[in-house]
Amino acid sequence: MNLSNDTDISRPSTSASANLGIVNSTSNNNGNNSNIKTPSNDFVRKLFGILERCEYPDIVRWTEKGESFVVLDTGKFTTQILPNHFKHSNFASFVRQLNKYDFHKVKKSPEERQNSQYGELSWEFRHPYFTIHNEEALDNIKRKTTVQKKIMLDDSTVLLKPNSGSQPGMEEKAGANLILGNAVTKDKFNLLKRRVDRLQKDLDSAKEESYNAKLEFQKLNSKYNTVVESLFTFKTVNDNLMNNFNILCSVLNNRGIDLPPHIYEDPSLKQNPGTHQQAQAQAQVAAAAATQATNSTSNSTTAIARCKTRLLTRLIML
Repeated sequence: MNLSNDTDISRPSTSASANLGIVNSTSNNNGNNSNIKTPSNDFVRKLFGILERCEYPDIVRWTEKGESFVVLDTGKFTTQILPNHFKHSNFASFVRQLNKYDFHKVKKSPEERQNSQYGELSWEFRHPYFTIHNEEALDNIKRKTTVQKKIMLDDSTVLLKPNSGSQPGMEEKAGANLILGNAVTKDKFNLLKRRVDRLQKDLDSAKEESYNAKLEFQKLNSKYNTVVESLFTFKTVNDNLMNNFNILCSVLNNRGIDLPPHIYEDPSLKQNPGTHQQAQAQAQVAAAAATQATNSTSNSTTAIARCKTRLLTRLIML
């Protein structure tokens, strides 16, 4: 009996000393931790190192001002950078990780995206402490903490609050039961994940194909406009030639030269006044030249006849 009492009395002293030791060690740890500077997450530093070393300038790099970084080619970023540095190949997961560290995607209008020097399919991200050559500021980038966790089931929302209510732990148990009741197996989750990855790749390839198709359409549209302009020019020249031909035929017909009526049309229906006057003047000049040539020919014939008469008269006199 005495031994049991002694043992009962000695136990509180042991627990008290242990508690004192725990308190002292905790206070010492707190004092030491206050002087230790916690580094940023490896994810942020890895991304910063890739950008600083400029390992993939054609895929990802700093912008000109150095206040943000831009992913130029999401396809190559997914296949070359993510597996080698981040141990996965899902661009959507990379974006979600950036969001957890309070990175924001730079929003641009369709016109700005089309005229962007980094390409229409580029992704630009920004954080106030994530800038070029500023490694010390990375310590200010911390993972966002969630105050409340939400579980969405159908149209209802369950909030998990660890320290609320008069019965602690009830809401956590209810939330855990809801999660377990609607959880999926690991194989099904992996299958869904592969489907999402495949859909993301298909979406990226579809965006690229759409961009290439847009470029081809612009080229074809330019060629089409060139052909249409050439056709209009050819039609104008052809109309002018036909109208000039019709005017010439009309003038010749008026001069008494018989022409088949089906080879020309009435020029007054299609010819402009200025062009008609010019063609008529040219026809008059041609007619005058023809008349002059005819007169000169008749004069030559008369002179020859006179010479023949004189020769015959002299022969008779001899």
